[in-house]
Amino acid sequence: MMKKKKALFQMWDVPVLLSAITLLITGVSGFDQNIYVFLICIFLGMGLFFYFAKMVDLRVKINQYQKSVLTAEIKATEAIADDEKNLYRLIKQNELEIFIEQELKAFYPDAFVMRNVYCPTASGSTVQIDVLMISQDGIFLIEAKNLNGQIVGDWENDDTLQVVYPGGKSYPLPNPIKQNHIHYKCLKNLLSINTAGVFKSIIVLGDLTTYELKTAPHYVSICQRTGLHKSIRYRSNKSKGILSENKVKSIMEAIKNEMAHTPKRESTHRQRIEANRNPSD
Repeated sequence: MMKKKKALFQMWDVPVLLSAITLLITGVSGFDQNIYVFLICIFLGMGLFFYFAKMVDLRVKINQYQKSVLTAEIKATEAIADDEKNLYRLIKQNELEIFIEQELKAFYPDAFVMRNVYCPTASGSTVQIDVLMISQDGIFLIEAKNLNGQIVGDWENDDTLQVVYPGGKSYPLPNPIKQNHIHYKCLKNLLSINTAGVFKSIIVLGDLTTYELKTAPHYVSICQRTGLHKSIRYRSNKSKGILSENKVKSIMEAIKNEMAHTPKRESTHRQRIEANRNPSD
């Protein structure tokens, strides 16, 4: 599966084409019997063919536009000084996370939504959950990646994937599915929730992020941010009302008290990340 390069031909093109062909055949075969049937069928059949051609042309233009936007942004990124690139990436990442947070709050007003949740681990460190939503339909752990390239690799088995730019440059990327699974285990242990189907893992990618995906674990959804609500609804429908209202409130309070974002928690988390990157320091 790949986003986002839009496929030129979609499943729903088949009934459109079959209908167009059927109408044209019906019109031609009925020419000698009823001129009005002939004209109506030919008109409708040609209209469907025209619609199909316009849809294919539109998909081609969308792909060309996405490629041009991606190329332009990558060129702009390369022009940024090296010491400012990390800041640029952080801004892009925050932009996607804030978008997700605001969208969830707007569309699910009864749910509890938080960004940058720092969940303590058994080893004494912390893991950062980008966006967390808690409702009576479950606990949604959302990992966001706002990248300007294509993610390649085995999403189901590899610990590290690769992000490839159109120019050919690549760099390693921790597998978002594996990351979110660590978040899930940490939160599950902390909240002592063992009920099956409560936790939902969703990976949300930025508009300029494309990906190859042959298989994915059944418990995870991967989408662009435009597909966020579809993924939420799909996962919600599998566990309607799995948590009571009181249970949701108790989970919210536990997270607010122990894991909510504070400058101190963020600073401590970043220090641990840097220490792991530079163990000799």
